Amino acid sequence: MIGLIFRIAMLGGAIFVMWNVVETFVRALRAPRKNLSLSKEDRDSAAARDMVAAAMKKLTIIKSEMATLHDGDLWASTEEFTASVEKLNQAVLANPTGQRRARRHLTQFLFGAKSATKKFAKVHGMAPDESRKANFIALLKDLTQVFDKAVEDYARPDIEDLEIEEKVLRELVERTTKTDK
Repeated sequence: MIGLIFRIAMLGGAIFVMWNVVETFVRALRAPRKNLSLSKEDRDSAAARDMVAAAMKKLTIIKSEMATLHDGDLWASTEEFTASVEKLNQAVLANPTGQRRARRHLTQFLFGAKSATKKFAKVHGMAPDESRKANFIALLKDLTQVFDKAVEDYARPDIEDLEIEEKVLRELVERTTKTDK
């Protein structure tokens, strides 16, 4: 009797293990994979479009939160900020290969701005305070300047990379001419 119970327990354990193996295999088959048939430019373009779409969702949330306050000064500052972010979005879409340079702005900075805007709208909606409003407008102006600078930096080519490549090529030419003599 004990032998039969032991065999049933072993069979149950084996079935459990096999179930987990099959489940893991099926999950691996369903996992999203990179589409390697696309060129690097197409993959970069798709990634840039996804990043810009996520940024636009955050901007929509920021605008909707500020619209609930019905304050012209806050709305004007928000419009300046969102226009600056949209310029960076357009720059990323125009040159998707350099999107890594804009990722921090379109993810971390924008996520922080969205969180701060939601909290500010909640607090300011319950208890309006002019000093808090002035601080938030100053924050939006600072963020606008940061994004404007990011647009300028994004539009500027990577001069440092070019200088490094030139230096490496010059060293290679020098080594080649020394070994040929």
